[in-house]
Amino acid sequence: MGLTGGITSPKVFNNTLRNTSTSIMFDGLSYSFLAAPSNLPTVRLSVNSVLAVCYTNCSYTIRNIFKITNLSLIGTKLRILLANFTNLANFINISSVPLSQISIQAENVSCLLLANLTNITALNITCQLPTNYDGSPQLPAGNLTFQVFIPGIGYIGLGAGVQPILVPFAPTSLQNTSGLTNGGYSNSILGSGFPANNQTLSLLSTGAVSNGLSIVICGVSANILFTSNTRINFVVPPCTAGGNMAVNITYGSNSNNSLIFTYLTPSVPVPTIDYIFPNSSNPMIKSTLNIVGKNFGANSSAFNVYLTNSSGRVYQLKVITSNNSYIRCGLSGGLPGNFTVNLNYPDSNGNAVPSTSGADQFTYVS
Repeated sequence: MGLTGGITSPKVFNNTLRNTSTSIMFDGLSYSFLAAPSNLPTVRLSVNSVLAVCYTNCSYTIRNIFKITNLSLIGTKLRILLANFTNLANFINISSVPLSQISIQAENVSCLLLANLTNITALNITCQLPTNYDGSPQLPAGNLTFQVFIPGIGYIGLGAGVQPILVPFAPTSLQNTSGLTNGGYSNSILGSGFPANNQTLSLLSTGAVSNGLSIVICGVSANILFTSNTRINFVVPPCTAGGNMAVNITYGSNSNNSLIFTYLTPSVPVPTIDYIFPNSSNPMIKSTLNIVGKNFGANSSAFNVYLTNSSGRVYQLKVITSNNSYIRCGLSGGLPGNFTVNLNYPDSNGNAVPSTSGADQFTYVS
């Protein structure tokens, strides 16, 4: 604070000694918040959520208070040993840190600290990893570098020579090893090291990549329906060539093509869409959609007709009339967008029939 205005009429005003820093790491403190006046600037410093105050010389050095010296996976439990490189007692009483505030994490995997198996004073931590239905640890493939966070100290990383946990990418088998060349039916890859997010995707999504995971068979990307750490559900793509085809699976920097899927030539002609009309309609007005093709069959109750798009929206259409080469459906309306016309034969040829490129595209125009 300061005074001005002469002897007879002093006035009080705020005197800004310096502007507050705009840095998210350095936060300038006003003299009015200090316990005692000083002619030197004081700065509050935060590094890895650890607070400190410096004055005069505000440079700082990151000190290795301690590091992880051993990281071992025992079943579904992770054991971590720490070593103190300086006198930790000079900084914080680690025995006073609540165990509930200590976290262990790598990538998107969190490890639950086990209080009964942890001796934080002895720098010995044990935590429980999430598990799969078969009791194996739920870990995605790759080199997993676990870090420990302790309040008041910050993040603790691996010490020199300590290796991360290596999780292999290991597809082991296909639920079904063969199917018809028309594709469109679901299948599963079993193994370990898959993305452990249990994300369900749209059956007929145009996107073939889920969380860095892709499947290619016969040069065609397969639509991924569901992933867990030990299972991938996907839609088998069509393959006119037929025969044995490698299943090429890629997840991040990991790849595998050891699994083989055999395409069989169908004993009966495969249903095929040649063209549709109209290829667009106003979703606010009820109308009809006509599908022209081959081998639809005489029984309209044997199939369903859907409009689907990449966002997962699905509209089932009511079949009005049909024969082996023609289907007429009712359009009941929906949200604007581009859609794919799909025929579903749940009891015979799979979930979706092949069609001429572009012939099955429909647009709801607002």
